[in-house]
Amino acid sequence: MRPISNYTIPGEAEYILLKSGLVAVRGSAVEPTQDLIALFWGAPVPPMAELEPVLIQVAEVTAYGLGGAMNVSKLRSQAMEAVRLLGITHTHGALSELFMRVRAGAEAAAEDIRNQPPIGAL
Repeated sequence: MRPISNYTIPGEAEYILLKSGLVAVRGSAVEPTQDLIALFWGAPVPPMAELEPVLIQVAEVTAYGLGGAMNVSKLRSQAMEAVRLLGITHTHGALSELFMRVRAGAEAAAEDIRNQPPIGAL
């Protein structure tokens, strides 16, 4: 697992996941939210040790894709396959919902970064 502090630092993939509302930090642990659990449609939810690296991969691919300067289709396909192996599929639109939520989190994280004061302006 990555350091819990990454979930509080704009610019980190973990921060994107937090902004997406799919995970929550509770004390010194990161847990899936009900929104993420719902994407499994009653199937067992893997432990965070398995979820976190795949969700981070999705966040990184999504963030790279927002810029538009890099073709991320191969990376996106790999991330989608990893998510499917965890149990989130196209059934009920869950896979699309996951990527839409992470994209919204990435956009919110980018806005947070844009709103930070310039370095040295403090």
